[in-house]
Amino acid sequence: MLTVTLVRDSTGRIVGASKIARDISERRRIDEERAQFLVRERAAREEAERANRAKDEFLATVSHELRTPLNGVFGWARMLQSADMDDLTRQRALAAIVRGAAAQVRLVVKFTPHNGRAHVRLRRGETAAEIIVSDSGEGIAAGVLPYVFDRFRQEDSSATRAHAGLGLGLALVRHMVELHGGSVEAQSPGKGQGATFTVRLPLAPPGGGEAT
Repeated sequence: MLTVTLVRDSTGRIVGASKIARDISERRRIDEERAQFLVRERAAREEAERANRAKDEFLATVSHELRTPLNGVFGWARMLQSADMDDLTRQRALAAIVRGAAAQVRLVVKFTPHNGRAHVRLRRGETAAEIIVSDSGEGIAAGVLPYVFDRFRQEDSSATRAHAGLGLGLALVRHMVELHGGSVEAQSPGKGQGATFTVRLPLAPPGGGEAT
């Protein structure tokens, strides 16, 4: 940056000019770094807010899907264990325990309808094996497909949704597969058209050593 200052004599007459050149590249660099820091800080804050919302949804889901039926199972089991009951009350207790247990059972293998089909195939390549699981179930909407492996992610997270669950199953699948050096992907033509999940795991080299 160049600053020009007029030089005057004692009568005020301009007799020259003073020029001062300043290198402001360092200041500009600092300003740019500060701006980038603010952008990163804003992004980190938004990510933290999203994580907090996901945590809140998870806690609400745990309460709705797990704690409620488990409380019933535990309470009735304790009553059976410690209290004298007549036959009618005992039957009610057993029925409540069965209902609670059944609610937990419905948390898995729930997206394929009755008489639906699930196919599992194994394919071997030069460096990896593929496990391909396809079903004729509900499928996955295009807008949800990129996020199906995110923790606590569900297409419908409301308490009144048709299918129970915590949104952790596929996240655990990806985590376990990646621990073995592999990858997993999901494909679906859309809602009502089933889905296909492909797991790729690296093959051990000849001799039984670990793959690198």
